Formats: sequence, C-alpha cells, structure tokens
Amino acid sequence: MHQVKSFLFLLSLVLFEKIFSITNSLSNLLQAEHNSYAAVASCIKTTKTTLSDLQSEAAWRKVWDQAIGIAEKNGLSVAPPRPRHTPIMSRKLDGFMVDSAS
Repeated sequence: MHQVKSFLFLLSLVLFEKIFSITNSLSNLLQAEHNSYAAVASCIKTTKTTLSDLQSEAAWRKVWDQAIGIAEKNGLSVAPPRPRHTPIMSRKLDGFMVDSAS
C-alpha cells in the first residue's frame, strides 16, 4: 500500500491518464464496426503527432506540475525530478563517425 502513496506512482497515473486520453479516440475508431480508411489513417497520424509532442520539455513540465498539484493536495512528498538521461555512445565506436544516435 505504501507504493500507492508514492509520488512516482502518482506521476505514472497522471502520465498514463494523459496518454490514454490521447489514444482513446483512435482506440474507439479502430474498434468501430465500420471504418473509413481515410479517417483511420488521419486519426493515426494525429495520434502519433500528439504523442510525439508529449516528449517536449513543455509537455513534460505540464504533466509534472499537474502531479505536483495533486500530490500537494493529498499530502504526498514530492520527489525531485531526475536529470534527463543523455545517451552515451559505445566505446566500440571510437574512431568512427556517427551521423545519428537513433
């Protein structure tokens, strides 16, 4: 029960609620009995774009602030944010030029 009262659990709930609210319309459309391929393709594109936008620092800050607000209202202690992970190139690539990390 302790984990349910943790800030990281609350943050996960806020994040999943955001993701599920974005993907809900696509889910409903895909489960419909009759679909227009154009509508489905458009909804997929919009959903992908919206989910990609969630990776921005501003979107993350909104999710973080929402979780902090809920935590403060419920008396939960807030964990400090972890620094962003920067990818480290493999040492096996020493001496080689890498155009992209992805």
